[in-house]
Amino acid sequence: MTQHDRQGWLVVGSVAATNFVVMGPSIGTIGIFFTPLIKQFGWSREQVSMMATAFLFAMGVVNPLVGWLLDRIPARIPMSIGAAAAGAAFLLASRVNSLGALIACYALIGLGVGASTITPGLIVAANWFSGQRGLAIGITIAGAGLGGCVLPPLVSHLIALYGWRATMVCIGVPMFVLALPLILLIIRTRPEGAGSEEQAAAASGLELGAALRALPFWLLVAMQLGFTVAFAGAYFHMVPFLIGTGYSAQTAAFIFGAQAAVSLPGYLVLGTLADRFGAKPVLAGALVVQAVSMMLLLAIAGHYFTTGLTVIFVVTYGLTVGSGTALGAVLLAEALGLRSYGALSGIIGLIATVGSAVGPVIAGHIYDTTASYSAAFELCAALMLAAAVFASLVYPAEGHDVASAMALRARH
Repeated sequence: MTQHDRQGWLVVGSVAATNFVVMGPSIGTIGIFFTPLIKQFGWSREQVSMMATAFLFAMGVVNPLVGWLLDRIPARIPMSIGAAAAGAAFLLASRVNSLGALIACYALIGLGVGASTITPGLIVAANWFSGQRGLAIGITIAGAGLGGCVLPPLVSHLIALYGWRATMVCIGVPMFVLALPLILLIIRTRPEGAGSEEQAAAASGLELGAALRALPFWLLVAMQLGFTVAFAGAYFHMVPFLIGTGYSAQTAAFIFGAQAAVSLPGYLVLGTLADRFGAKPVLAGALVVQAVSMMLLLAIAGHYFTTGLTVIFVVTYGLTVGSGTALGAVLLAEALGLRSYGALSGIIGLIATVGSAVGPVIAGHIYDTTASYSAAFELCAALMLAAAVFASLVYPAEGHDVASAMALRARH
């Protein structure tokens, strides 16, 4: 392993750790605070749900700006500001006594998380690696996924022991003492003093305007929109769907938790396969597997229950659930290059946030209209198949591997 590789994996590991500390306990614990807040203040479920809306909206809005900035300034600047903002917002949230103030704090948390985690992490990983880009991106996203699995039970335990205010302090402090040092001391947007080959790769690709006019970008947008609407529509309604068909809350929670555990190695498996066979065929295949797994879930919920069928669902769904995010980022670099990768990633991140917000609403509306989730899950499976088709149509745009003389001079 070369010095460049060692430094690159250290950077990628630091990004994953930052995602674990900042992203994991932020988005993964919003719902855990609902019950103690309702109990103390008497707010309704609709009112406390506005915390999640503010968080997701703010995180989505900041993505394009962060992506645009990372094409121009070092990643540690917006990432450090974002981590500090999220940490400070948790400390402020621990002291509030009004719903409006709490919602404002969660909007600030969303801005901070968006500036310091997924979008900058994708950009940094893509810049440091080309031959192992899929694995590098998978590791960064797995850090957030691990935080989302491990930290919510811990947060729930801390709330039971010390209350929600002290727990928010416990979430915010590590963002200062762990995430900030990693960002400032280790994380760099791209290798410093890289050779001509790495410089050319970093400078190659379409300018932003040309990329936005290129068909491959809009195919990626269509893929991401189909994927996120389908993913969120099924993911957030999975447990109530299973409970509604007669399974106990414990069994439903076990199935949901099992697929979440499988998703962590899934990011690494998909990334490794993409490095070996290319992102496009692996992504298209993974999206097809996602669609099939949703139909398997319908079979399980229809009480065609066997342990084997459940295991197959958990494995197929869990291994491919993050495919649109992780492999979509790799395919973006392969199709349009790295010159405007940050801005393009930010735009797609905003679209992904919109899809994630719309998906659960659509699924809920279908249930309210039909008194069944079956049509909603069938729609989600169809959208996954459509996303697979769009992914399979993506091709390298003309100029994706061409570096302008001006861009190369800027790298020297």
